[in-house]
Amino acid sequence: MISKDSSGFGKWQTAISWVLLVAAALLAACTTHEADRDPVSVDLPDGSAYAIPAFEFDRPAVRQAAGLDRKWQEAGAAYQAGDYRGSEQLFGEIRKTEDRDPNRHDATLYQGISLLMQGREDEAQDVLTQAKGLAEESGLPGTVDSFYIGLTAIARDDADAATDALAGALGGPFDDEAQELLASLERR
Repeated sequence: MISKDSSGFGKWQTAISWVLLVAAALLAACTTHEADRDPVSVDLPDGSAYAIPAFEFDRPAVRQAAGLDRKWQEAGAAYQAGDYRGSEQLFGEIRKTEDRDPNRHDATLYQGISLLMQGREDEAQDVLTQAKGLAEESGLPGTVDSFYIGLTAIARDDADAATDALAGALGGPFDDEAQELLASLERR
């Protein structure tokens, strides 16, 4: 049986619930619009634009240990939604607490990509270079790191550094894209 609250407290609870519901709906709408924005791109020497691909976010089982899973889920959700400011901050927090590779490498890589996607090339260059160093220390191939370092160099108008970095991306997941970009750089 439901009883009415004659004190008026129930009315306040209902009003507060509605306000919270509307606030949540507005937050969801803002997040959706953030993800719907045009893809980030870099200008190639030939004057064309190249849309920067977001590296597929994965979550290996190793990240489920010690509460790391929840933070990775939050960072990954922001990254996949195109909220690169949020993902950059969350991956930065993970980097401060995670000292095991490949987790530290992955957090560094995704933070660097998030910075690049925001157009913060100088910061992205530093973070992606750190990711490449972590990959080398861990025995990882580093081809993905090299690809994004190459894109960062293109965004910074440094064709020589872009050529060097993209050559390091050959044979990796972005092999076709690296070859296409190298061909574009050679035509300049």
